[in-house]
Amino acid sequence: MALTDINDMRTHAYRHGYALGAFAIPDLESLVGVIAAAEAYRAPVLLVPEAADEHRRKLLLPAVEAAARDAQVPVGIQAAVAGDREAASSAIRLGCNGLRVRETGGSFPQSVQQAQEIAALAHACGLSVEAEPGTNVVTTPAEAKRFVEGSGVEGLWLDLGVRDSERSGKGRPDYDRVKRIHKELNAPLGIDAGNGLSEDQYLRLIRHGVAVFEFRAPTKDEDPVAESVSAQAEQALRIWGAAGRAAEVRAQCAPWEAAEQILLCNFPGASENEMDERLSQGELTLAGIPGVRDVVGGKAAEEAPYRYAWRVRLCHPKALSHFQQHPERHAFTHGGTHSSAEDCIWIHYRCGGRDGGTQRDPQERPFAEGSSTADLEHVAARTPRKLA
Repeated sequence: MALTDINDMRTHAYRHGYALGAFAIPDLESLVGVIAAAEAYRAPVLLVPEAADEHRRKLLLPAVEAAARDAQVPVGIQAAVAGDREAASSAIRLGCNGLRVRETGGSFPQSVQQAQEIAALAHACGLSVEAEPGTNVVTTPAEAKRFVEGSGVEGLWLDLGVRDSERSGKGRPDYDRVKRIHKELNAPLGIDAGNGLSEDQYLRLIRHGVAVFEFRAPTKDEDPVAESVSAQAEQALRIWGAAGRAAEVRAQCAPWEAAEQILLCNFPGASENEMDERLSQGELTLAGIPGVRDVVGGKAAEEAPYRYAWRVRLCHPKALSHFQQHPERHAFTHGGTHSSAEDCIWIHYRCGGRDGGTQRDPQERPFAEGSSTADLEHVAARTPRKLA
């Protein structure tokens, strides 16, 4: 499993004097090209899925996540969102494990507030956040410090304002401003500087604290897309110093693992029709909680101590606390006319087999035994006993 904690990856690059590539992924051919380049050069990479709407995003993200998990190098999936909490929540639900808040066109205070709200949501789910401040193309060191401190983001994203001029070869980054911002923050920076900077320009920016470069590979209609993207990505990974870093990143950075909770319930007095409605309601209610990837509900296939079960897949173990405390979760298991805390238990599993056990509300009855699997039918059929 190559999906890796993005904050760890960014910090590793920052501390070791190289930069990650945040590669735009608008289609499957680009995805194939970037992964091929990363594996060929043994480099960690960030994938930034780009889709025109939610429908296309739902089609693209599963492929990006599958490629990340199958890759032979560390990979992070970073969503670029425009200050929209719902878009951020959707990106997390679809498999992104890091967020970048783009400049939204609002005032500086509005940008701080939007980034703060998204950072709070992301942190509750275990994700880190980078963000771009305000409406000013030129962010001052003082603004950068106020923005990071006010929003709580882990990384600052800067627009050097040189992308258009780079097309004519006249772009020149303001190294002094980047240096002063880095000195003020002492934290990793990200830059969307286009693809036209020279090797020396990239290296100077890395020396001034830049740990992530956004990269979009231009392609011509007559060129095979995957091969063209791969060739450009290989060159970038070499210039930025990311080539050959995969082994140390894998050893020093945490893998990104999901978690699961299983809810087992009885609802005394409820009819079959009421329970069918309750199963559907449970899927919709629990799936709407931030940090939840998906929910599957069902009934026991045979006589069992608990007849009804929901499997809740969370984006990360850190999302568990937020999920457990969420009012919608509590209302679902405690608020119905046929539900009772005495008839519901929650079992928590960390995917990957390293940690399985029972997590419960103080009012809920404990499940005495754990299991390393999350098979609903098997778990529902086991007989729990009360702990003394």
